Amino acid sequence: VPGVGLVHAPFSLLPTRFPASFWKQACELAPIFNELVDRVSLDGKFLQGSLSRTKQVDDFTARLLEIHAKMMAVNKKEDIRLGLHRSDYMLDSETNSLLQIELNTISTSFPGLGSLVSELHRTLLNQYGEVLGLDSERIPRNWAAIQFAEALGKAWVEYNNERSTVYLHSLCLFY
Repeated sequence: VPGVGLVHAPFSLLPTRFPASFWKQACELAPIFNELVDRVSLDGKFLQGSLSRTKQVDDFTARLLEIHAKMMAVNKKEDIRLGLHRSDYMLDSETNSLLQIELNTISTSFPGLGSLVSELHRTLLNQYGEVLGLDSERIPRNWAAIQFAEALGKAWVEYNNERSTVYLHSLCLFY
């Protein structure tokens, strides 16, 4: 938003029903998509070619591809890789099917936000759930923030270089 320094991330005040069968389907799909993303990330020529038009209109992607091209030019390869992925889904009421609308490979702020929103929903339903006819116990725990932090820590240990640094792309501030 022009002239605005801060825009609040959107969230729902109350949880939305999400059938267990679709949750299970999304969980079963995650490893398959993660493998696909990993394989694509290892094919530098394909990656550069498929994103060539995107880099013309997106400065962030252009910078990443520039770094990537430099690494390819010096034949820089890493044996240690960590993929932190987030998939966003929606339910299509007309076809009663689960649709993946985004697979995000670089966002590190939403695990923290998602975990807090789950706790917000649980807290609100503990206070007002009876009036609303909703049960706070049915809200699944969201461990994403803890799991992302653990993954970053394990990757740092695996890299085995005390001078190495983990940089996070997204910044999310909570008070």
